[in-house]
This record gives sequence, C-alpha cells and structure tokens, in this order.
Amino acid sequence: MLKPLLTWLSQGFWALQASLQCLIRSLSGQDRRDKRRLMKHLSTLQAEQNLMQQKATENQRLTHLEIRGLTTLKKQAEDERDDLQLQVWELEQQVQELLGYITQTHTDQQQPQTTTLLPPTEAIPTAPLPDLSMLVLGLVGGHPATRRGVIEALTTHYGLKHWVTIPPLHEASIRKHKLKKKLSRCDLIVIIADYMSHPLTHAIYGLQASGSLKGEVVLLNCHGKSGVLRDILYHVNRQNMEK
Repeated sequence: MLKPLLTWLSQGFWALQASLQCLIRSLSGQDRRDKRRLMKHLSTLQAEQNLMQQKATENQRLTHLEIRGLTTLKKQAEDERDDLQLQVWELEQQVQELLGYITQTHTDQQQPQTTTLLPPTEAIPTAPLPDLSMLVLGLVGGHPATRRGVIEALTTHYGLKHWVTIPPLHEASIRKHKLKKKLSRCDLIVIIADYMSHPLTHAIYGLQASGSLKGEVVLLNCHGKSGVLRDILYHVNRQNMEK
C-alpha cells in the first residue's frame, strides 16, 4: 500500500517540476528566444527554397529554349535533306531521259535516212498543249514539294482547275470513307509509288475494284516533279485520244 503511494507522489513531483521549469523558462524569456531562433532559421530555409525554385525555373526556361533551337535545327536539316533528295530525283530523271535520247539517236543513225521535202508554204504543225480545265485530278503520295510543284505547273500552264491531293500516311492518316469521298469524282488518279505506303495504295485499288472510283488509277514509278508531270500529261493525252 505504501509503495503505490510513493510511486504516485514521485510522478506528481516530476510533473510538478517539469511545469515549474516551463514556467521559469517562460518567465525568463527562453521560449521567446527559442521561437525567434526557429523563426529566423525557417526564414533562411524559405529564402534558400525560393532561390532554388528560381534557379530551377531558369534552368527549365533555358532547357526549353535549347529544345526549341534543336527542334528548329532538326527541321532545317530535314528540309535541306528533302530538297537535296528532290534534286537527286530530278537529276536521275534527267539522266534517264538523256540516256534514252542517246539510245534513240544511235538507233536512228543505224537506220537508213529518208528525206521528205515539204512544199514551201506548208509549215510543220506543232502539238497544242493539253487543256486540263475540265479534268479532275487526284494526286496521291509523293513529297510535299513534288505535289506543290506538279499542281503549280498544271494550273499555270495547262489550265487545271480541279484537283485533290492525298499525302502519304506518314504525313497524315485518312479513313477509307474519306479517301473514297475525295477521289470518287476524279477523272485521273495518279499514285507516286516511290514515296507511298502499301496500305494506302491497296486501299485505292480496293476502292477501284469495288467500283467506287470512276477515274483511271495510274501508278507512277518516278518521284521527281518533271517525271510526274510528264507522265500525267501522257495519260491525259492518251485519255483524250481514246475518247
């Protein structure tokens, strides 16, 4: 009975002592000093945090600018690469035409030559430029610069007024019903095969097989502007002759 009482008195004594110490510290101003020290330390930490946030924001801004700069350089490099590729295609096409001309000239020289004299008043007729004003052309695939160049030449020199262009799938995707809607009115659909994906080519031939396309579908093996332009005019002239 005495032991629990002593324990209780001991606990009460220590609690009373702790309370007295708190009271003494409060009266002596120790708590206020500790609070001021802690507030000062907290202010220092907040200032350091603000400084770190400013540095992080600045680093993020600089990183964003660097990424934009690298993106611009990448786009410029891609455009230069595409321009060089177009020049290569045009040069390849010119070399093929030159080789064909040399071969034809050599063949003509091997054959006996006959001379036909025309009356002085008779002039040699020149073939008129085809009129494409009534044609609806569908141009599928090819490099964007090639499509622009071909359409510009056809509209400027041959009177083309109605056309649709379908880019390759890696430039822009298109659903089959939209593909059908865009090409259904075309009289001639030209596919630039060397810059095309097989799924889009198969989709167009599938629409042709189902009777959804009224126009002729032509698959070209060239990809330069001059070659595409020449083949389009050839097929237009052939269509005109068959009418």
